[in-house]
Amino acid sequence: MKRILFISIQFILFVFLAGFLALIVFFCNQSGGEISAYILLSVCFLLSVVLIPVLHEVGHLIVGKICGMRLHGVRFCFVDIRRKGEKLNVQLVNPFTAATAGDCRMYPTDAEKIRERFALFAFGGLLLQMAYILLLLP
Repeated sequence: MKRILFISIQFILFVFLAGFLALIVFFCNQSGGEISAYILLSVCFLLSVVLIPVLHEVGHLIVGKICGMRLHGVRFCFVDIRRKGEKLNVQLVNPFTAATAGDCRMYPTDAEKIRERFALFAFGGLLLQMAYILLLLP
């Protein structure tokens, strides 16, 4: 089952990138060959595909720390950081084997106002994403 899922994700990624490149070629032909602008746009788009999930997880981390939570583990695309005792273990992982682009696990250090703290922690990712989008708007 894992093998089928892995192949499916690889195929979807291939189709996505092929379609994206086809759009670039199409728009370059329509605009008279201004390929540099479309290459720059493509690079910015692909960077955003990586940057948005990272910002989302950083939002969880920031709000979790403010709410007094302790980090258990976080994954940003291909970097996995997990707590082993008092040390943080950092390793590279295959981003195509996970079900999500990121993962953040933090736990409260005490039971005071636990529901409110978890709600704020969950909202933190969206909050930083929205701030990023608002900064990009002209």
